[in-house]
Amino acid sequence: METARVGAKLFVAEGQEVDLPAFIGVFHGWIQRSAVDGLLIDVADYQHVPDGPGVMLIGHESDRALDLAAGQPGLLYQHKRDDDAPELLDGLRRAVREAALAARELDDEPLLGDGLRFRADELWVRVTDALAGPNDDAAFAELEAALGELLDGL
Repeated sequence: METARVGAKLFVAEGQEVDLPAFIGVFHGWIQRSAVDGLLIDVADYQHVPDGPGVMLIGHESDRALDLAAGQPGLLYQHKRDDDAPELLDGLRRAVREAALAARELDDEPLLGDGLRFRADELWVRVTDALAGPNDDAAFAELEAALGELLDGL
């Protein structure tokens, strides 16, 4: 499977308070200093949406968010586009790497006080490309194999 539309989410560590409004300033600061890779465009505030995307940093190639889906706050990296779609395993590696790099930035973020820590025992990944990754047994088997290889390499 070749797809650019791969995401990874690292969950906020237990006992960490998430100051969601602070992320508006944090993400604007990232745009100003080019703190993460890619063309960064804007910040979107979805705090009003229950279990929604929280606060998003919108980019051309990818988005990052302090995501609240399923009642579990976490740092979500979602890749959206490439000139040529990578193999699934490469896309998964990129998504996990970029999520970890963004989490490291948040760990040292002065606008968050003592920073924000993330769990290392759970990882959420998704493929949001219905054409390249349909919801069927063959696509699931390919994803399962790629995830196994990804996790062996972590």
